[in-house]
Amino acid sequence: MVPSHCFSYVLLFIDSLVNDKMQWMQELHKAERKLQELRQVVSSTQLEMSDLRNTDDPTPGDMRMLQEELELVNKKIRELESKVTVTKTAIGSAASSLKNAETEMNDVEERIRSVTELLIPFQESLAHVHTDLQRARDDLAYYTKKKNEFESKVADAEQRREAAEKVADESALKASQICAEEIGTRRTPDSIASLIQQVEVEVDAERNRHGDPDELRQTLKSHKLRCVEVGDELQSLSNFVKRLSSMLKKRTAWFEEMRQHVAYVLQTYFSRCVSVQKNLTGKLRVSHADETIEPVIERNDDTDSGTHRSTLRGLSGGERSFVMTCFILALWHMIESPFSCLDEFDVYMDHVNRQQCLDMLLNVSSTESSDASRQFIILSPLSLAQWNLAKQSVNILHLAAPRKEQRYLPDLSLNQD
Repeated sequence: MVPSHCFSYVLLFIDSLVNDKMQWMQELHKAERKLQELRQVVSSTQLEMSDLRNTDDPTPGDMRMLQEELELVNKKIRELESKVTVTKTAIGSAASSLKNAETEMNDVEERIRSVTELLIPFQESLAHVHTDLQRARDDLAYYTKKKNEFESKVADAEQRREAAEKVADESALKASQICAEEIGTRRTPDSIASLIQQVEVEVDAERNRHGDPDELRQTLKSHKLRCVEVGDELQSLSNFVKRLSSMLKKRTAWFEEMRQHVAYVLQTYFSRCVSVQKNLTGKLRVSHADETIEPVIERNDDTDSGTHRSTLRGLSGGERSFVMTCFILALWHMIESPFSCLDEFDVYMDHVNRQQCLDMLLNVSSTESSDASRQFIILSPLSLAQWNLAKQSVNILHLAAPRKEQRYLPDLSLNQD
């Protein structure tokens, strides 16, 4: 037997020889085409030379023109002769290349012939190898078929084993319902049967004592259904509580947002009312956690151009009354009550603060009672004669001075100024 790698080496060597032969054939064809082209050039040159030689002499004419034509013809002849020389040289080189290519092609053919003679015994060995390969393929198909048959038998045995394990598991499950733990015993089947009969007698006695098992199962089923219903109700109540909790959180958030908005509007209105006086500015400090509202007043002094912050305790009586009036107006603006009453707001005020506060009250009452749905009642123990309060929406009622011997209130007199 010849190794398989020897065949591969021989085949590679033959392929290389065939490739070399093809290359030399291509070079030979190229040389033949070039030689043919050169021959055509030589023939065309010779024809031109013969044409020039056979050209009849022109009639005598101007000698200068004839000399020029003669020079041109001689020049052309020299060029053609040089071309002929170059062409002949090229033909000689092409012929030598062709001869060399033919010689190399003959050598390659001789090498191919010798290699083919050497390849004959390898071809016989290759035929034996093909025969052995076919025999191995037949054996492979035979053993594959046997393997498939064995695997089918193993699968059938596996199915029978699984069926047996299933039967054993069912039997073990039935036995576990009677006794959860496996008990190793050496008893005979008859003794076990007698024990089962004794157990059945005890079961009948328990049935007579507690009742029919079917009735007990029915009662248990009804109780179970009731438990399921109660569980569903509890689940629905739990969902309702969760939903109620989420709604409560949303409403709490809305309430807090509304509360912040109300506090902001109250602070803004209070600050606008307090800023009526040029030397006062104020704001409300609202604390929802402590449920407190505290006015904070800032006084601007003209002398030292400084700002002093204080609470109600640090203000004078008139300023305190003015600040409280502003706070009450802010509350009226938020509440929007149809009736708004204010009693003795100007007791501790001086003339300037009283005038500003009264003007502010009149402006508020005239703007907010324009829809005739609100009424403002303001009581004052001081005289209003020095102020001009003649407006269409303002009614002034004067109470008569009380007498010492008077025991009953007199009738009210309505005077409109």
